Amino acid sequence: MAISPQMKSRLDSIDKLIAEGYRVKKVWDAFPALESSNGVTKNVLASSPAGFSWIAFFFPFAVCAQIKEWSYFYVAGFIFLAGSILYKITGWDPSYSLGAIIGYLYGFYYPYLRWQAHQKGGEEFKVGTAILIGLLLSLVCALPSIVFETVFID
Repeated sequence: MAISPQMKSRLDSIDKLIAEGYRVKKVWDAFPALESSNGVTKNVLASSPAGFSWIAFFFPFAVCAQIKEWSYFYVAGFIFLAGSILYKITGWDPSYSLGAIIGYLYGFYYPYLRWQAHQKGGEEFKVGTAILIGLLLSLVCALPSIVFETVFID
C-alpha cells in the first residue's frame, strides 16, 4: 500500500490515539468513530486528530474503492435518494450541496477508514482500477435516485 507523507502523518496520529487507549470503530458499519477505553464514542467530525484529506474530499468514490470501503457507496446512494425525495417535496435540487457534503464527510473519515484498511492488511486496488470501479459503483448507487426522479418528478 503506497502512502503519501501527509497520509502517513495522519495514520501516525491515529496510532498515537490507539496507544492512549482509543479504538477506531464503525457506527452503523459505515461511519468511523473513536471510542475511549471507558466506552465513550467520539465523532471524528467534531474534532479530528487525524485531520482532513483533500484527495478524499474531491474523489471519495475513488479512494473508498481503492481501499475497498464499500459502505461509502450505500451511504452515498442513500444520501442521493434522500436528496431526490427532498427535490420532489420542495422543488429545490440539492445535488451539488449533497456532493460537497459527502466530500466533506469523507475528507474527515478517510484517514480512519484507511487506517482500518491498513490494519486488515488487504490488497488495495491500483489507482486507475479504483477510479473505474468507483465510477461504476457510483452510477449503481445513484440508480435508485435516478429511477425515483424519472418516475415521480414531473
